[in-house]
Amino acid sequence: MKDIFGVHMKKCGALFFVGSVIALAIAYVAQMFFGLVPCKLCLYERVPYFIALIPSIIMMFKNFKGLFFVVVICYVAGIIISIYHAGLEYGWFTDFLHCAGDVGFGTSLEDIKANLLSKEEVVSCKVPSFVFMGISLSGWNAVYAISILICAFLLRVRYTRDHHK
Repeated sequence: MKDIFGVHMKKCGALFFVGSVIALAIAYVAQMFFGLVPCKLCLYERVPYFIALIPSIIMMFKNFKGLFFVVVICYVAGIIISIYHAGLEYGWFTDFLHCAGDVGFGTSLEDIKANLLSKEEVVSCKVPSFVFMGISLSGWNAVYAISILICAFLLRVRYTRDHHK
């Protein structure tokens, strides 16, 4: 009998791998070639894609069913970060994580002075660096990750349908 699940897992692994590489490539191209300076949350949004790379590569070569859910968790975490980030940009959420460059309660005058004299460019998470069709990059990142997840789940549904015939 043909191992349909293994074929679909390899396709899911390839989908997640290519999806993660494209997301990271877009982020770095926007940063390096178009001068979009990432804020803290922009950088955090990249982490789930980096983490998803390893299990997605393994999925392409080995039939480990549990890795599908590991990568799904990575993508869901990325979606949550992106929605929180977009919510900050649109004023839907308060910045309880102090990601937007707000001064925290424990900051001393010396820390504030050092931050003011620092040459580092601090970008607020509340201000979108780029908006396309009324949606910020963090909003588009959420849409993108959700799209990848939908495609992966459609592959899983197809496996289930094909496997139980």
